[in-house]
Amino acid sequence: MLDALASYELLQNGSNICGVVPDVWNAGRWAYLPAGKGVYVGLDTGADRPQKKMYALAPGDEDWNLRFVFFSDKDLEGVKNQVQGEVSGWVSIQALPTSIQANDQKVFSASIAVPEDAGPGLYNGSIDISTEEERLMEIPISVNVAAPLSVNGGVANRTGLLSGNGWDYYYLETISGSAEFQATLSWQGQANLDLFLLSPTSEYYAGDPSNGSEESDGHRESGRIQSPTSGRWLVAVHSENASEEVGYRLDIEYFMLESEPRRWNLETGAGASAQAQFALHNVGKSLENISYSGVIDSSTSEEREGSVQHKETWEWAVNASNSTNKLSATLLTDDKTNSSELALVMENPEGQPYDALLGAGDLGPLEVSSPESGTWKVKVFGNDVRGDEGQGFRILLKSYGQDPWSWIDTDGPARLESNQSGILTANLTIPERIAQARRDGYIKISSESHSFEIPVSVTISGTRLEGLSEENVTDRDGDGLFDLDGDGLFELLTLGFGVNISEDAADPLQYSLKGVLTDCNGSRIEELDKRFSLDQSGIVSVDIRGTDIWRSGEC
Repeated sequence: MLDALASYELLQNGSNICGVVPDVWNAGRWAYLPAGKGVYVGLDTGADRPQKKMYALAPGDEDWNLRFVFFSDKDLEGVKNQVQGEVSGWVSIQALPTSIQANDQKVFSASIAVPEDAGPGLYNGSIDISTEEERLMEIPISVNVAAPLSVNGGVANRTGLLSGNGWDYYYLETISGSAEFQATLSWQGQANLDLFLLSPTSEYYAGDPSNGSEESDGHRESGRIQSPTSGRWLVAVHSENASEEVGYRLDIEYFMLESEPRRWNLETGAGASAQAQFALHNVGKSLENISYSGVIDSSTSEEREGSVQHKETWEWAVNASNSTNKLSATLLTDDKTNSSELALVMENPEGQPYDALLGAGDLGPLEVSSPESGTWKVKVFGNDVRGDEGQGFRILLKSYGQDPWSWIDTDGPARLESNQSGILTANLTIPERIAQARRDGYIKISSESHSFEIPVSVTISGTRLEGLSEENVTDRDGDGLFDLDGDGLFELLTLGFGVNISEDAADPLQYSLKGVLTDCNGSRIEELDKRFSLDQSGIVSVDIRGTDIWRSGEC
């Protein structure tokens, strides 16, 4: 409804009609999807849905990417903009031009830097815009500084009360090398509360609803962050339309085990033995029933072909076990014209999308770190497929895990209290007959559901891969022609890799050469995997079909 009288009076008085967009500044930290997440998972009940922003800052934070557009219906002289109020010392502002023509638009930027010693609470101020003759307008500023979560003995906790659409903000400081932390929100009654975590690099996580319960002990929601980014994490508690005041408890469990040295690098020969000692210091929560073992990364890959029609779905069921560290799926399409649009989706065992990509051409990889055990599904949806024959594709699935590393024996303390130290002794014995020139693995330290790793790199004197020694296209029938079918493409590319075997090497062994052929953009063309036997230094040849290069190469 238009207030005609108020509009008439506004136009008739002598004041300028001016405005600014945006006309209010609520400082905060931007929220983006973390790696491995393709679907927003909860900002419908938190922050600002369109802008994806959490309206709080920790001490030391900055909100620096804000721009304002100022306009007026009359010529202005002697224009100035300045900051007033509690945050005046926190804000840096770009000055407006002193002269602004009627109906012109002027952009100015501003940033906020919260001091390190700022206490928790809400701070207010304003940006005042004026001329020498009058005050034109003000832009309200509010900064909500989060309260600290002080960790003692690896744990921290806070309690609070919320009602309506209320928010409480905290921050947790993590240091480099932290293994993980877990935040748990618990409350009683029928109110709906939500837990949100925001990393120092603005990656956004919501509390896992699968961990909630409605039993007699109340409701619970939690978020677990492994290998957290160092810095100050924002932890937000939100009540969604609570009709009455509800109390909550926020608990933090923090895990970090320091090791000195942090890794073990050694170079030795086949059959040799070595020993190392590591000083362990438990910075986080107490660790019980600690076990130690040598582990080495392992991976398997499998490829399947499929096709989809318009608006149809193709799926592949994939099993993830307790030892699976990561799943990776890549879609490779034969559609060089990019005329069809496909969606690649990773679906968790509960049937919910974990990550998704939509587009033409190759997609991925989509990666799931520390997948929960169960049956995952890789799905391809024909969002916009042209032609009656459908769209063909290949799915490359890689599964990463860890296998026992028999070279390493370990001995260490079975229990470490918070702030307690201990000594870990590791013995490494290299087999007499070994083909690898280098082996990388870990000393894995496990305690119940938590684990820590010390990287181990072993360089074995003897066999060395010298790199790419030769490359050529093959003339199969000796007629001097490399393009057998006249399609303008080479039939076969042969790559020769030099292998140096030292004179004092043991008897000939079976070797394995693995790698990936990529195009000029770094996109995968073909995986190289060849087993061979050599009794002296020489060249190992690997063949790649020209059709594979044409189908998968983008440049």
